[in-house]
Amino acid sequence: MPSVRLRAVASMTIRRLDATLIARLRAKAAGNGRSMEEEAVEILRNSPPP
Repeated sequence: MPSVRLRAVASMTIRRLDATLIARLRAKAAGNGRSMEEEAVEILRNSPPP
């Protein structure tokens, strides 16, 4: 039987984003053909490590 690796998937809620920031994220996501969630994940994934 092959081994199966499971990846943990976390979710996160970000509160109190102002309308300008949401509009910027929406526009960036649309320009890249992604949802706002996918765009946020890409931004985090490509950010420099701490």
